[in-house]
Amino acid sequence: MRKIFFPLNIITLFLLLSSMNNKYPTNEIENDILGVWKWEAIINSENNEKEDISMVTNGLASEVKTEYKKDYTYIEYKNKLQGEEGYSKNEGQWKLEKKGTILSHNSKGKWRPSKIFKLTKDTLLIGMRGPIQLLMIKEK
Repeated sequence: MRKIFFPLNIITLFLLLSSMNNKYPTNEIENDILGVWKWEAIINSENNEKEDISMVTNGLASEVKTEYKKDYTYIEYKNKLQGEEGYSKNEGQWKLEKKGTILSHNSKGKWRPSKIFKLTKDTLLIGMRGPIQLLMIKEK
């Protein structure tokens, strides 16, 4: 009888531990992401060159900010150029995946995953396409 219970206990313990490890995102990562982030620079990870964010906005905005909210929504603000005042905005949903290593954005019904390369209280570095990474700085 004892020989039967030992393997069952091991299997139960394994299932319990594996289910605990798959829980994500952690509250700490979520809390670090919440807030307003200013797009600081575009970095090519192959040669470590920094470029202005106009590279990804096609010169249509000189400043972009993303606000991550507690209800898992985000708003992306782009300032208008050419003498126009104010910001245009894009809204959607966000979520963390793969134990907090992927930050996904949903706008217009399509989820776009971005690998998180670095996250601190004031710095967020995420992958865009290929070797291109976006460096964001948290506003106070």
